[in-house]
Amino acid sequence: MATATVSLVGTDGSVAIARDAAVKCCGFLADALEHVDDDDEQPLSFTVPIQHSTLEFVKRHCEKPLNVIELAAKMRGDHAALFALVHAANFLQATELLKDAGRAVATSLLAKRSPQQLRSDFGITADLSPEEEAAALAEPLFVAEPAPSSSSSAAPTAPSRGLSQLLENEDAIDACLLWCDDQTLRTLKGVSAAWRGRARRALCSEAWQRTFGEYYAVHYPRGAYHAEPPEYHLLQWFMYDSE
Repeated sequence: MATATVSLVGTDGSVAIARDAAVKCCGFLADALEHVDDDDEQPLSFTVPIQHSTLEFVKRHCEKPLNVIELAAKMRGDHAALFALVHAANFLQATELLKDAGRAVATSLLAKRSPQQLRSDFGITADLSPEEEAAALAEPLFVAEPAPSSSSSAAPTAPSRGLSQLLENEDAIDACLLWCDDQTLRTLKGVSAAWRGRARRALCSEAWQRTFGEYYAVHYPRGAYHAEPPEYHLLQWFMYDSE
C-alpha cells in the first residue's frame, strides 16, 4: 500500500501533504512520485529551498484551494510572504497556486502605483534619467525590447530589497507580470531600465496578449474599448481579427 502522505522538508521545518492532493497540485511532486512504486510503504520526503511558513500555506492550498481574492486578503501587508509564495509555487510547479499568487501580486502590490511609489516600496534603484523615464512612459504600449549589445556593460547589482530579489528569479517575475494590466505594465516601464525591459517583453508576449485579449472579450461589451488609447487596437484585433 502506498504511503498516504508526502513530506516536504523546508529550510526550517517540514510539512506533510496528502499524497493525492500533492500530486494534483504540484507538478514537481507529480514528476517525482511517478518513479515511486505504488506498493512502496517507505516514508516519502523531498527537500526544498522553501521556508516552513510558506510550505504550510502550500499545504493548505493543495488541500483546500483559495481564490485570488482570498489569497490577497490573507497576505495583505505581508509583501515578503506573498513573494515567497510565488517563488514556492514556481519551484514546485504548482500551476494554479502560481497563477493565483501572481495575480495577487499584480493586483494588490503593483497596480495603481506610480514609478516613484514602486521604487520606494521595493527598494529599486532609479537608473533612468528623468528624460528616459518620461520617454518610457510615453512610448507606444507594444514596443519590443532591443537585444542586448555584446559591448554593453553589466547592470549594477540591485539592492537587497529589490523586487527582483524578493521574487527570486525571472520565471517567478514573469508569472506576476502575466497578470498585470496594460496600465501597470506601462508604469513599470518607468521604474528602471531592467523593469522597462521586463514590461516590454511581457506586453509583446503571446501569453500576455492571449490572457488579456480573453479578459477584455469576457468583461467588456464588444467595442467597449474603442474609446481607449490606440494601443488597445492590438488586443481588439487579436480577439476579433476573423470579423
